[in-house]
Amino acid sequence: MKKTVKSHKSYDQQLELLKKRGMIISDDKWAIKKLKQLGYYRLSGYWYRYRSLTESFPQQSQSNLRALSKPSQRNFKRDDTFVPNTTFEKVNSLYLFDCELRILLFEGIARIENYIRSVIAYTIGKEDPMGYKNKSFIAPKCLEKKIENGETKPSLYDIYFSKLKSCIKNSKDDCILWHNKNYQDIPIWVVTEVWDFGMLSRFYGLLKDKYKLIICQAIFKDNRLANSYKSNMQGALQHLNVIRNKCAHHARVWNSSINSPKFSENLLNELKIINPADVTNEKIFGTICLMWVLIKRFSDNSEWLNKIIEHIESLPDLVDDINYSEMGFTHADLDNLRKLI
Repeated sequence: MKKTVKSHKSYDQQLELLKKRGMIISDDKWAIKKLKQLGYYRLSGYWYRYRSLTESFPQQSQSNLRALSKPSQRNFKRDDTFVPNTTFEKVNSLYLFDCELRILLFEGIARIENYIRSVIAYTIGKEDPMGYKNKSFIAPKCLEKKIENGETKPSLYDIYFSKLKSCIKNSKDDCILWHNKNYQDIPIWVVTEVWDFGMLSRFYGLLKDKYKLIICQAIFKDNRLANSYKSNMQGALQHLNVIRNKCAHHARVWNSSINSPKFSENLLNELKIINPADVTNEKIFGTICLMWVLIKRFSDNSEWLNKIIEHIESLPDLVDDINYSEMGFTHADLDNLRKLI
């Protein structure tokens, strides 16, 4: 049976509830200011790890159990009370750490997005400036219309192209307005300017393998890698699109379980010193590894990974009881990331 919706609480009531549950708050005025700025519910994702466990196992300490992201799968659950020494300052520090992490992730994803957008526009445009409209570029399975309950459903390409036409029609971008006014049509290198990351990944997924191969050859600059990765790239792009949207909408990322299409571990083979089998798609460590594989393809001198490592290494100084496993890696993995620079 579903529970009833919780009642609304004032900021003062929220503060008193946190105190009642055991959170240490040294400055009421400052804490209420943060509750107003950020919201009780958003911050609750950061203090969740500090909530007590109703059951424990003899072989594991409370701090170790706190690192587990899905307690319901381990036959214990979180209580409403907080573990000892949980402070509002710790929660806020964790939130600020996550904010900076999102900025760094967004910066890296933006560079990847712009690079792959440019590669697609160039390689498809070289074959046909209107290639995005040319169905000969599209895999036959993506052109198939399905019949469900006697009703014909649009193909994957139809769904994509319908959204693209809507984006172009409603666009106020100067480049689109200029081409609509002065040209008979809009080439792909202009159309890609209205793509979001989701449209980019979907268009790649619609293409025939031979065009995916051309694009991957341009990205990886290696025929062997292009052949190996051409079928894996869409999952990687879809994964990065989920992370990009989390960052854009200020969602918690540092220890969240990432529910996105899986990217192939094969993409991480080029990292050499990091075993792909030790990397999970569901934690941010996997995302960082995937991003570095791609960033290194177009920027030999990028400082992005170094900034990421330095930021992650600052976490124990901000919050003294953090376990790196909550992000999907160990301190040894952090050392190995540094060796990749």
